[in-house]
Amino acid sequence: MNIKIISNEGGVGKSTLALIIAKSLALKSKKVALLDMDLLGYPSWVIGVEGNGIITTLLKNKDYKHAIKEIEIGKGSITTLKLFDGKEITDLDRNILIEAMNIINDTLRNFKYVITDTPTMSFRERIKQLEPEGKSLMITRYSSEIPSVTDSDTLGIIVNMVPDNFKTFSKHIKNEIVIPFYEQLFNFSGNINEIPIFDEISKIETMFESS
Repeated sequence: MNIKIISNEGGVGKSTLALIIAKSLALKSKKVALLDMDLLGYPSWVIGVEGNGIITTLLKNKDYKHAIKEIEIGKGSITTLKLFDGKEITDLDRNILIEAMNIINDTLRNFKYVITDTPTMSFRERIKQLEPEGKSLMITRYSSEIPSVTDSDTLGIIVNMVPDNFKTFSKHIKNEIVIPFYEQLFNFSGNINEIPIFDEISKIETMFESS
């Protein structure tokens, strides 16, 4: 199962949801890989991956192994691969991308469960070749307009931080999951052991298991 978490904009809870899904699977005794492609590297920070990401390390011709960290969660584990260091890199030449892709593929081939936290769309297109194959789940915030899904690889939409009095959006959206606003997740700054798992995560896992 490979889940790619995508969004059109930042600040929608994409990285937080990637972390929660990975933790939920690990608590079910799964060995999970979490590929952190987000520029800010928030999942890596929560997991405790220190130092430069894989891309920056390759640009400096240094050892990248510190950018990959495995932690135990219950009877399972999360292995996180950190790619970036909080800012966009402009000199991403083809050789660096190929080398990074080989590292990613070599690491992920040992995992049945892979969660990919992608960057927002504007930067994602530049590094899309680094993404492993799999189905995508689009994350959007509560608003009056919900983006349409035209990509056949996108299973559905998670509408995040929805007010209590709002129940559903358009019926034509496939696999819509509405997540209410959770105060404890807003601007979460703890570690992976402290991040809560809410009921809607089981619906997301079922969606991908049945795809």
